[in-house]
Amino acid sequence: TVEVSEPRNFLIIGTDSDEGLDPDDPVTEGREGLGKLADVIMILRVDPRDGTAKLLSIPRDSRVAVAPDWGMDRINTAIAGTDGPQNLVQTIKRNFGISIDNYVEVDFRSFRGLVEVLGGVPVYFTTPVRDRNTGLVVDSPGCKILTPDQALAYARSRHFEYLVDDEWETDGTGDLGRITRQQAFIKRSLRRASDKGVRNPSTAVGVVNAAA
Repeated sequence: TVEVSEPRNFLIIGTDSDEGLDPDDPVTEGREGLGKLADVIMILRVDPRDGTAKLLSIPRDSRVAVAPDWGMDRINTAIAGTDGPQNLVQTIKRNFGISIDNYVEVDFRSFRGLVEVLGGVPVYFTTPVRDRNTGLVVDSPGCKILTPDQALAYARSRHFEYLVDDEWETDGTGDLGRITRQQAFIKRSLRRASDKGVRNPSTAVGVVNAAA
């Protein structure tokens, strides 16, 4: 084993890749030929010295100088191509001055697998919510254990609506609102993993295998 005492930055990428999914899977609808983009860009900073972990999200449409040519473009395009991970790491370092120690990439299939290993992830809703673009439907308020399909629809939601006085209201925060929900979902997932005994080797292996 290697003892790690210094802080480490983990780059967590959620791609919109539907690789490995059945062609009839609802999540693939309308995605033909869209290529691979980084829908979610998060940096998780873990400091073992004080036992803290902090999350920073970078909006996917941020316009920055993108490696390797350093032309101005949306940051989520850096992931395209065979050198995509390296290009994205370099793009983040040059534009934000943040060095990356570890890289984690999750697509639709592995996201579902992770949620399945955790036995679902609990999320509290104050009202019924929906997103007709991703298929998210929560028909009553309260704490819900999201299934893999529900969790993916929730994490992808940019057209989030909630029910107030029998009227559907649109959440106008778009990508920024989605980032807030995604960060909260990551934190709940980590708590769920802890509750499930992720420090137990067999549970940990299940999580790693799902991601792999």
